[in-house]
Amino acid sequence: MNTLHEPTPGEILKSEFLDAYGITQYRLAVDAKMPPTRVSEIIRGKRSISLDTARRLSQYFGTTVSFWINLQVQYDLLTTDPKVKREIARISPVTSVARTKRDRPAGKQKADSSPPAFVLRSA
Repeated sequence: MNTLHEPTPGEILKSEFLDAYGITQYRLAVDAKMPPTRVSEIIRGKRSISLDTARRLSQYFGTTVSFWINLQVQYDLLTTDPKVKREIARISPVTSVARTKRDRPAGKQKADSSPPAFVLRSA
C-alpha cells in the first residue's frame, strides 16, 4: 500500500513559519505567550492546534485564525482512521429517523425536518 505522508500542522508551522523566519520554538513560545511544551508538542505532531493556539499564531504571524483552524481540520479529515470513517458512515441522519409524538416539541403537530437555526455572534 503506497500512501502519501500528510504533513502535520506542526510540520507546516516549523517549515513555513519558524524556519522561514529564523525563529526558534522557544522564541515563538515566549513571544506568543505559550508554554514551550505546547509548541514542541505541536511541532512533533503530538498535539493539535487549538482555538487558543490558533489565535496566538495568527496574531504573531499576521495570518487569520481560520488559516490555523482549517489547517488542523484538513489534517484531521485526511488522517481519520478508516474504522472511524466506516462507523460514522453507518449513522442515520435525523431526517430518516421517525420521530414519535412524544419527541416532538410542544405545540408541533408534525415532525419538522428542517435543521435548527443557529445564530453566531462575534466575540
